[in-house]
Amino acid sequence: MMIDLHTHTTASDGTDSPAELINKALSAGIKTLAITDHDSTSGWSEAIATLRPPMSLVLGAEISTLTVDGISVHILGLLFDGEDRDLQAMLSDSRDTRIPRMRKMIELLAADGIAITMEDVIAATPPGATIGRPHLADALVKNKIFASRDEAFVDLLHNG
Repeated sequence: MMIDLHTHTTASDGTDSPAELINKALSAGIKTLAITDHDSTSGWSEAIATLRPPMSLVLGAEISTLTVDGISVHILGLLFDGEDRDLQAMLSDSRDTRIPRMRKMIELLAADGIAITMEDVIAATPPGATIGRPHLADALVKNKIFASRDEAFVDLLHNG
């Protein structure tokens, strides 16, 4: 039985809507799928509405946080109460920290002579999505700095 407990939709930095992801997973024979967007549960309702047997759905989120040493880490949280107000406030705060991080990336790119703006990145981000590096990559592609999202990651936006 195939299981995938770590996926992203267009609610964060994935390329498929929750419905498209469910359908692709069903076609691939995945029986258990987790929707774990970055700091967001906004894709859950569409995923639930699309779900059909024999697939089961695990709801969660990839939660961004910092260690006491200031190192960014992601925690995969599964099966929590998506209606919990305190949790939703924490996820919202975490999403908000992504904006200054994106501004810093744009500043670093500008220092290297790569012209991209926050407005370019926001325009490449689907409505309601958690902003991230894939949206920066999409903006770089739209501005013809790279030919593809993959190329932008290999050449520039990799974790190194």
